[in-house]
Amino acid sequence: MPSSQLRVDIDDIIRLNPGAWLETHGRIKNAQGKQERPKLNVLQRRINAYYMACSNAGRPCRGILVKPRKRGASTMVGAVHYSQLQMNPHEGLIIGDKLDTSDIVFRMMENYALSDEFLKQGKWGSPHTGLQELIEWRHGARLSQGTARGKATARGSTPQFIHGTEVAHWEAAAEALDAAMNAIPDDGFNVVILESTPYGADGPFAITWNNARWPTDEECYDGILYWKQWESLVPDSAADPLSKHDFVRIFAAWYEFDNSRIELTPQQKEEIRQTIDSESWYLGEQSLIDLYGNEGPMGLRLGNEVENCDVWEQLAWRRVTIKTKCRGSARIFDEEHPRDPRSCFLASGRQVFDEDALTHLQIQCRIAPEYGVLTERDGGAFWTRTAEQAANYWVWEPPMVGCRYLLIVDPAEGEDQTKGEDPDRHSVLVLRDEYMDPRRVIHKAKLVARLRPPNRMPMIPLSRMVRWLSLYYGRCCILPEMNNSGMALITALRMAPDCPPIWQRMEVDPHSGIERRWDGWRTTDSAEYKGLRATIIWHLHEALRNKALDCSCPHVHSELVDFVDKKGRMEAGNGHDDDVLSLSIGYYNLGSGTIMGRDVRPDFIPPEIQALMDEEAAHAGGIAQRW
Repeated sequence: MPSSQLRVDIDDIIRLNPGAWLETHGRIKNAQGKQERPKLNVLQRRINAYYMACSNAGRPCRGILVKPRKRGASTMVGAVHYSQLQMNPHEGLIIGDKLDTSDIVFRMMENYALSDEFLKQGKWGSPHTGLQELIEWRHGARLSQGTARGKATARGSTPQFIHGTEVAHWEAAAEALDAAMNAIPDDGFNVVILESTPYGADGPFAITWNNARWPTDEECYDGILYWKQWESLVPDSAADPLSKHDFVRIFAAWYEFDNSRIELTPQQKEEIRQTIDSESWYLGEQSLIDLYGNEGPMGLRLGNEVENCDVWEQLAWRRVTIKTKCRGSARIFDEEHPRDPRSCFLASGRQVFDEDALTHLQIQCRIAPEYGVLTERDGGAFWTRTAEQAANYWVWEPPMVGCRYLLIVDPAEGEDQTKGEDPDRHSVLVLRDEYMDPRRVIHKAKLVARLRPPNRMPMIPLSRMVRWLSLYYGRCCILPEMNNSGMALITALRMAPDCPPIWQRMEVDPHSGIERRWDGWRTTDSAEYKGLRATIIWHLHEALRNKALDCSCPHVHSELVDFVDKKGRMEAGNGHDDDVLSLSIGYYNLGSGTIMGRDVRPDFIPPEIQALMDEEAAHAGGIAQRW
């Protein structure tokens, strides 16, 4: 290939790849104020990969980024922003919590324009003129900065690129975010990237983060789904098939950066190893190793990214940073330098469930379920495996004769609660009681199956899927929570033929004064930890603390992590607690489950396929012999 053609091809790559431009022609000011050419770190590569996937596909880009301190997140988003303005006559807008915040990013992009070697070579864009809060290019692009000011945010502009910086710290953040999102056009390629250091678990930034989805393999650097290591803390959300504007999460933990290390001698490494979790101010080291320890080129390390150090140098950096920059507080460190995309959002309340128990469950969540569907035939339910996207059920353990099962349903409270910005959802779980096998080995109680979350289907189809799951586990007893829609579920179940047993409670009839049986479980609640709600939650708390219940469901784990005590009321810190309450109800009543007394039905095989298999078995030479 002629050198001139090669040069053109390289120039095209630089034009279309903001990361390539930043590493080859971009300049940033380092801590000493000197211009230098950056090298992309792990977080910047992930930002760039997501933007390029959207740009190449021509679909809107909606990124939300939880950023650690001083890791170049704004630098990369600014480079993406600058690159798009150089390639298109677009309008760009930087919004900060105050003018000083947006001005930092604005001046960084102005420095890009002044030092851009690619522009000086005439390879893209055009010369610019700069004012205090506005940059304009001759080809029609313009960049302005603004302050988050509630409903007045972005007023009078129609930007194709919005860079929201430190969004969690905006005043009147909900109104400002609504105004910014409604300023962006609905059609054409446009970009919104929101980035912030974490600040609380209740604001619009945290809610947007929780409702976002993780990137697909095509949106990840090298096609690797890096976020799978945190899926049990922040589960993936299904993309809305009717929308092209779903926000996508972008994240990197502190231990994934090459410079999160302090070089140590072998003797110093051994001292770190001998003093793991010895002092309260740096507790959490063994948990990090258990959750994220992997073998790397230099030995055991945290995460899968770094290649120039081992875990002891990473933990040494953590200790020094906690002591010198976080006032000796591991809690502050977790907020400023997140280890995962959940713990950095500090909830307004005390975590209910034991940290060690949650770590144990997070490790268990590495066990993936089997995905599939159930179909009814001849009075039973037949299991068929499918891809994850096509599955209605997640199963960690198939049914076994002689085991006790209980199916728990905590339905969304009414049809109106399955709609809106943050709709309620049904929780359907199957628990298996502990048992002793023929070798006299005791197997702990376990969550063995569930209806795929999140589930917001209407009551009639929900009852049908609940019934099939009960049939699959030997017509096990169904325990519905009697909230506003519990009776509707029971009515739908009883309308079907061969209704599985419905769990019943004993309660005094308020009219006759006679104790009688009533369908379903009713959770009573009152202040100061009184009532059945507190009882069943603490019962689950003790089971998890004693590691008496196995649970490999990442969706359940994420709700357990977010479950907090708010002045006597235990509930979700931010989000939902349907699975927590369903699991609590089920474990408390597991002894009243149904013992499976018949063989498990095999996978359903269509008759024509079964006929071919029977014919093959009848011929010694197999099917090929018949042709």
